[in-house]
Amino acid sequence: MFGSAEFKSQLLGIRINPKFPLAICDEEELIGCSEEEILEIEQSAEFTLPKAYKDFMRIAGKKSEQFLRDCEFHYPIVIRTNQRCKEFCAKFITLPNPCFFFLDYIGVTELFFSNEGDDPPVYKPVVVNGTDTYVQCGTSF
Repeated sequence: MFGSAEFKSQLLGIRINPKFPLAICDEEELIGCSEEEILEIEQSAEFTLPKAYKDFMRIAGKKSEQFLRDCEFHYPIVIRTNQRCKEFCAKFITLPNPCFFFLDYIGVTELFFSNEGDDPPVYKPVVVNGTDTYVQCGTSF
């Protein structure tokens, strides 16, 4: 599992060459969720969210500047995103229960994970051979 400290250092930049810092954002541009906000997201999901997701939200859950800039995943929008994506996708596919849609990209690609441990696989709804389903698009969050 990619730890929260490693993730944060990647967002803040790799300083291999001082002339060309590869930072996605500066320290003040990262704002994480409070424990109360994470609990609110978890209550809306109706199951215990994975540790990897909660660690991520503690780092970048409210603001992450350029990282995933065009995506809906920040608090509190993620609560509405989860509900909207579930309602939409349930019209076409049988969703695993429990599941949680944690990201929406311009209404085109919704990604979700289900309750599969501390660092679960990530899935997305797709059409395969004319059948609406979902496929794994990452082995871990």
